Amino acid sequence: MHQAANRLVLEPAQVAGLNTNMATIVGNFLSQWGTGQTLSFTGAALLGVMRAIDNYCDCFTFEPAPGAPRAFYKSLHQRQ
Repeated sequence: MHQAANRLVLEPAQVAGLNTNMATIVGNFLSQWGTGQTLSFTGAALLGVMRAIDNYCDCFTFEPAPGAPRAFYKSLHQRQ
């Protein structure tokens, strides 16, 4: 809704990251956990999923000042 109203505070790279990371998370779930094929689930695959989850969360953050720690947006149409 915010994107359609041109009020979304996320940068285009963050919006693209949401889709990319969600595809990684869901795709891995469907190919591994959803089918019960957990025996072939490797450590590298687990790290990839964990990285995708962290990256997904990062899509909702911004840097309030140069060099400052990243903060979460208060909402999707305004910063803190």
